[in-house]
Amino acid sequence: MRIKLEYDFYVCTSLVDMYIKNDCLDKAEVVFHHTKNKIICAWNSLIFGYIYKGLFDNAKKLLNQMKEEEIKADLVTLNSFFSGYSMTCRSEEALAMINRIESLVLTPNVVSWTAMISGCCENENYMDALQFFSQMQEENVKPNSTTIFSQIQEEIYFE
Repeated sequence: MRIKLEYDFYVCTSLVDMYIKNDCLDKAEVVFHHTKNKIICAWNSLIFGYIYKGLFDNAKKLLNQMKEEEIKADLVTLNSFFSGYSMTCRSEEALAMINRIESLVLTPNVVSWTAMISGCCENENYMDALQFFSQMQEENVKPNSTTIFSQIQEEIYFE
């Protein structure tokens, strides 16, 4: 910032991501808010940082700010929410987010569903994981090897 790089969105996005990965959310916020021309990656990084820290309200505010600034959320943005909600046993909010993406004319993909299934399995929330797996199939999304591995782990623990 001292040498006026806040106009270089690649530098700023990299700094936001670096600070988040090094558990310096406060510094990531400072860089983010001083960045003049933010790209979607910067928004996604800070949203992920908030979700990782359990600050869902901050993440939602940032998502609303994106909308106000006419930045379209993408599947990476929403997959962060899916993962965070399922890892904190907030499956109903994850399902509500599915409806939100459909209203944004996005379709949950295999990564979206796998994030929710894996998050549930990590917290031994196996019934919700099975529900997500079933709904994924109802939506005609084919599981990949990561999805299947999550299900296999789940079935081993569930028995």
